Amino acid sequence: MAMPDDPDVTPADVDARPGVDRPVDPLVWPAEEGLHHLHPAAPRIWRMVTVSWAVVSGAAAIIAGLVIAGVAGAVIGAGVGAVVVALAWWYPARRYRYWRYRIGDDALELRRGVWFRSSSAVPFHRIQQIDVEQGPLQRRHEVVTLRLRTAAAASEGQIPHLAAAEADLLRDRLLAIARSETDDGH
Repeated sequence: MAMPDDPDVTPADVDARPGVDRPVDPLVWPAEEGLHHLHPAAPRIWRMVTVSWAVVSGAAAIIAGLVIAGVAGAVIGAGVGAVVVALAWWYPARRYRYWRYRIGDDALELRRGVWFRSSSAVPFHRIQQIDVEQGPLQRRHEVVTLRLRTAAAASEGQIPHLAAAEADLLRDRLLAIARSETDDGH
């Protein structure tokens, strides 16, 4: 991976978040200023959850195959289980790669999706409350989820797995923008 001191990498190629030295992949999203990544622990947390469920599902497939079709069914179930575990291992890294957010002119923009890409916006003038949540795996990795509550349920959003300090700064900035939008008559 090229580092910022590499003469072939321009400043526009490197993620703007302090302390993160990685080139931006133009195939992920078009190079746009202000797009931020989640915390690097995000794929690890997602992987712990997905692989756990995949192992349980794989064991269920083996047992179901054994009950339904004997040893041949168990072998097929093991094959299905192996594919499910492999996908569960692969998917979180891709999910992380495609998850971005930024503070736009009128809204917080959220972009995500591995197979089906989505881009949503939470208008600042609709933000009523911002919660910071932290589950046990997030606590272990010192990250939190920022959940935005709005006047319309359809425009709610969340940013998972942010560093706690980054989430606090982002929450304060979004609330300040939302207050100024409300004070301006929106």
